[in-house]
Amino acid sequence: MNSERDVDALLGETSTKVRTLLERSLEGHDLGVGDAAFLFDAAGADLAALERVADALCREQAGDQATYVVNRNVNFTNVCVKAC
Repeated sequence: MNSERDVDALLGETSTKVRTLLERSLEGHDLGVGDAAFLFDAAGADLAALERVADALCREQAGDQATYVVNRNVNFTNVCVKAC
């Protein structure tokens, strides 16, 4: 089963409001704060569809490759000079 058909199948099992929000997202529309907050309570089939749509949108934007950045923060203070 390909990813697009999988998303369509999952959307068919979701509640009407969640389906509407996810379809709008797939069409490239931004969600409002209230809509995003509503999706925080997704569970069951709604949550599975939300996860799959989020994954599809991520793949569309960034592809399959994952990277990371090593970030080191150095605390520039004189604490060690005075207390160590």
